[in-house]
Amino acid sequence: MSQDRAASLLGTRQPNISRYEQGALEPGPKVRRRIEALAALPRGSEYPGSGCTSMPSLANDIRDDLRRDAPWQDTLRLIIAASDDFASLKHDSERAFFLSEPSTTCDARYDAFLAALAVHLCRVAGLSRTPDWTRDANRYLPRFWW
Repeated sequence: MSQDRAASLLGTRQPNISRYEQGALEPGPKVRRRIEALAALPRGSEYPGSGCTSMPSLANDIRDDLRRDAPWQDTLRLIIAASDDFASLKHDSERAFFLSEPSTTCDARYDAFLAALAVHLCRVAGLSRTPDWTRDANRYLPRFWW
């Protein structure tokens, strides 16, 4: 897997991946958990090479859209594509990796939206648990957004 692909899946940047590999930088706790989840994928998993996203990569893409003031429809397309990606995953470890805790989008509304999306995807897939991060109080809004 290329450093660019690893960075995308892990929700970080390629220079960070290079520095992790060289031992010049230690990943933070969230990225470390993502790396562990990526390493837990079954041998022969098509996930890394498939073009599928992950919650961390989706959060980064949303943050990038917000920074460049992209139309909200573009951001919604990213969310729909990520939902489709999740539906295509076959193994529990792939789903667990997809659902890794994302970093903030720098917008509380989208942070809450990602938590709600993760819960929805888990329910639709018949998973018995939702990720712990979806219950973080910072992922809730004081009033309805949409």
